Amino acid sequence: MARYGLSAKTVLDAVETGLGGRNVTTTIEGRQRFPIQVRFQRDDRDEIERLGDVLVFAPDGKAIPLGQVARING
Repeated sequence: MARYGLSAKTVLDAVETGLGGRNVTTTIEGRQRFPIQVRFQRDDRDEIERLGDVLVFAPDGKAIPLGQVARING
């Protein structure tokens, strides 16, 4: 992670968002508000090895596969 300038928080946020989901915005329909959440599809969440393909962005904008900066065990 240090080689790419990544913090542990950045890497953990990518994992948390992919598996648990994260609200990114809200849509409004009439008087009701609904959160819009992003996360991996169920098939991808069930295959923990696929997490290594998730791209994490370094401060310089370079996209690095998570598998290059973390060991992933299921």
